[in-house]
Amino acid sequence: MPDRKWDSLARVTRVFLRVAEAALVLSALAIILSTFFVTVLQVRGTGNGFEKDDVLVAAHHADFSRGDTVAFFHGNRILVRSAIAIAGDEVDVLDNGHLAVNGIESPAALTPEDLARSEVSFPSTVPEGGVLVVIGQGNTSALHEVAGEDFVGRVVLQVWPVGHLGRL
Repeated sequence: MPDRKWDSLARVTRVFLRVAEAALVLSALAIILSTFFVTVLQVRGTGNGFEKDDVLVAAHHADFSRGDTVAFFHGNRILVRSAIAIAGDEVDVLDNGHLAVNGIESPAALTPEDLARSEVSFPSTVPEGGVLVVIGQGNTSALHEVAGEDFVGRVVLQVWPVGHLGRL
């Protein structure tokens, strides 16, 4: 009878060790992925199609296209915005305040005050490896050029809330 008890305990111990081993491997894999390939972000505000507490995944080494959602450092915060122009694009302001990217009118419009706050002078060419985004707070906006170390990555996936799970 005592052998059965020890066999059962040994079986439970083996299962526990296998589960612990799998959890350790998955944890190590998650750390490697988050260090070298992706960053998981939680949205703290609203805008750009996201709500407070949405969870996004940004790929580190990604090429950008116009309209892509990019995550970048701005001051001591990470912002998530749409790229309105990418490397090599010519950007200018039309008389109606709308931006023109490569001669095509963009829906993005800025007031003269917004343009004065912008870090970009016009006409302008987006530098290699950079993107142009509109950043704002309340009713004010400004153009901001993002390049190099400022990038977190291209937002590729929304994982929370589950109802919005999917690629961007």
